[in-house]
Amino acid sequence: MPRISQRTIDKVKESASILDAMEGVELKRMGREFVTKCPWHDDRKPSLSISPQKNFAYCHVCQHGVDALGWLQDRGLTFQEAVEKMAAKYGIEVEHENDENSERFKEEQRQRHALYCKREEQEKIFSKSLFANRDACVYLKGRGIKKVTAEAWGLGFVGERLMVPLRDVQGRTVAFTGRALAGQMPKYKNSPNDLLFDKSRLIFGLDKAAESIRKSREVVITEGQFDVIKCHQEGIANVVACSGTALTHEQINDLVRRCGAKTVTLCFDGDAAGEKAAYKALEKLQELVLSETITLRILSLAAGEDPDSIIQTQGVKEMAELISTAPNWVEWWLDRELSKVNLEDIESVQLAERGVKRILSVLPIGAQRAFVERRAAEVLGAAPAVKPAAPIVTKKERDARKWIERRAVRCYLLLPESRDQLREMTCEVPPYCLAWDLIRYLEASVPAEMISAVFGSTIRSLPEDEFQELRSLLQPVPEVLAHIKSNPSTEIADTLQAIRKATTTKGPT
Repeated sequence: MPRISQRTIDKVKESASILDAMEGVELKRMGREFVTKCPWHDDRKPSLSISPQKNFAYCHVCQHGVDALGWLQDRGLTFQEAVEKMAAKYGIEVEHENDENSERFKEEQRQRHALYCKREEQEKIFSKSLFANRDACVYLKGRGIKKVTAEAWGLGFVGERLMVPLRDVQGRTVAFTGRALAGQMPKYKNSPNDLLFDKSRLIFGLDKAAESIRKSREVVITEGQFDVIKCHQEGIANVVACSGTALTHEQINDLVRRCGAKTVTLCFDGDAAGEKAAYKALEKLQELVLSETITLRILSLAAGEDPDSIIQTQGVKEMAELISTAPNWVEWWLDRELSKVNLEDIESVQLAERGVKRILSVLPIGAQRAFVERRAAEVLGAAPAVKPAAPIVTKKERDARKWIERRAVRCYLLLPESRDQLREMTCEVPPYCLAWDLIRYLEASVPAEMISAVFGSTIRSLPEDEFQELRSLLQPVPEVLAHIKSNPSTEIADTLQAIRKATTTKGPT
């Protein structure tokens, strides 16, 4: 994808209002500013100040600040997506640096726009046919789907199939799923992948669930689209589905990065296929779970049950209770392995031991491992001997390290007087390790007073997001730059103290 020209970026930055970027966020006016709860830490009271005059949002507790584009990036958009979104809002033409690539990109954008229009028109046609078809009405009534719900989700009918629009996170229809109503096969049929639709990336219902996920930091992942629709209809608004495909890394990334999900509950159907899907999802989520990026719970429903059927037969309160009490992934997995045990049957004991070994093989020393060993000893008489997995760096530790490295590189570039004290530091986190390697090279290649300038020109060859991230070290938002320049000795001292603290707790940097 061609890089957006600096002229376009500057135009967007000049025009983009922080209030427009935060559209939909509940803000409370406090004098000339607004306040809301900070999304970057566990905020018990509104700590995030939004200044229309400064066009900036800043948290006085965690000291995180962003402009309009930064806010959109923190909501999951790439820098390029954020620029394009605000450019479209203000009618700014997006120019690109490479003319040949720019024309190709513009042609692709024209094709995408035409497809969006086509999908929108198709949805209108399908929707008009829905309530005129008896089979479709009978099916919806049997599933307990209200007319207002069917309309809100854009349900339609064509070719003996109930049509369900598949929408991107911005709510634009990109494809359809057709549910057979006359016994034809396949039972569910998706649109083919194209410029708009990639089945491995799309998360059904995320456009409607995103805000609830951000507020609660919790997401429930089900198998079926009608499970999602029914849950939302009954007030459980943080539920999504994976559009008939196994959970992918791209989908996980969207839920964690775009929506800030901290707790993920897998709620798959109570059959062999549902359990198999749960194991596959557990495998995909394992790294995030072990690094404490997310908490994972797994809800196994009774055979033949799904969220929709439970709501219909037992009520939404029962479904909400099942979700809230779903066991931790370790408990769920261990229960499955130990349930196979028949102490009178040596083969079943060996089978359970192998299952317990698989669990222990992924767990480092800690409370979860001790829990598994204790339960296994209670049931089997002794816990299998398995070497502990290597310790995993937690998200909290990674974030702390990332902030230290970012601050150190920024300090080096903006405050030359800090360089002698920072020279021995090393970086581990991309893209700051790349920045530090470049700095090392420039120290040996150019005069000291030119390092920052040459650094700025060299990083322009990097991919867009890396370029913008490193460029922000040289050109932080005005409020941050003013603070650094007005208190250089404090900034250097605080940076060095953070490095020393990290060195003490984690070993040499």
